[in-house]
Amino acid sequence: MFGKQAAQTRADVLPANFSTSYAYLPAALQGLHSAGVIPAPPLAADVLFTWSAIHGAAALRIGNVASAQGPVTRVGADVVQRILRGIGCALSSAE
Repeated sequence: MFGKQAAQTRADVLPANFSTSYAYLPAALQGLHSAGVIPAPPLAADVLFTWSAIHGAAALRIGNVASAQGPVTRVGADVVQRILRGIGCALSSAE
C-alpha cells in the first residue's frame, strides 16, 4: 500500500491528477455518493474514518492479524461493508 514495492501499482491505478491514494479517496467517496451508495456527500471526517479503517486493515494484514479472520478477500469485503455502514450512520444522524 505504501512501500517502494507498491509504487508501480499505485502509479498504475491512481488517476494522473491524484498524487497519492489519500488524495484520491475524497473523489472515490464522492463517486459512491453520486452512485447512491452513501446517502450524503462525504465529510472530511468520513474520509479520515475510511482511510483509518483501510490503513488499519492493511497494517493488520501485514502483521498476519487479519489473516486469522479468514481469506483476505473476506476480510476486505467486511471492512468495506463496515465503512459504508459507518459513513451511512454518521451521515444519517447528522441530518
